[in-house]
Amino acid sequence: MKVRERSTAPSKRALRRAVRAARDALAPETRRERSQAACAQASQLTRYAQANTIGIYSPIGSELDVSPLATDAFSRGKRVALPRVASGSVMHFVPHALGEPLVRSRFGTLEPSPDSPAVPTSQLDLIVVPGTAFDLRGHRLGYGAGFYDRVLADAPGVCRLGIAFEVQIVAAVPHGAHDLPMDLLVTELRVLPISQGG
Repeated sequence: MKVRERSTAPSKRALRRAVRAARDALAPETRRERSQAACAQASQLTRYAQANTIGIYSPIGSELDVSPLATDAFSRGKRVALPRVASGSVMHFVPHALGEPLVRSRFGTLEPSPDSPAVPTSQLDLIVVPGTAFDLRGHRLGYGAGFYDRVLADAPGVCRLGIAFEVQIVAAVPHGAHDLPMDLLVTELRVLPISQGG
């Protein structure tokens, strides 16, 4: 077992480094245009249209900017919730109103006030999931903290929508039996129905 852990961990680290470097290499204007295109793809999905409450991340660094999708959700009258990391390693989704102030977290992300009550995971219809890399089977490589893994494990009925730049799609992502694949994967170029369709 120890040998397997040593061989798997460097593989994930190397993949994270390579994909993040490719994402970081995209010019800011290219990232902006491709983010808008990916959000436009996501906004056409049936599962998105049917969702009343959506969990959506606050982008950081060179991550795909999902703010156009959040704006679209607000315009459709959807309930939008942003992630907030509580003490320890627990992440919750918290309702966010358009124009409501956000605070900077210790990770550098913008999140709702610590005083805002969280949304029970059972009330989320769809979660827009960021990641370092995804493969065509819907497997996701996160950043190593496991925040989304824990949230998704507690929300078995939620639609898991992975969103990423095309440069983040790889042949295979190392994964275990406990890792939940995405239901849908969206890039600036395509929509990939993995298990439940779009």
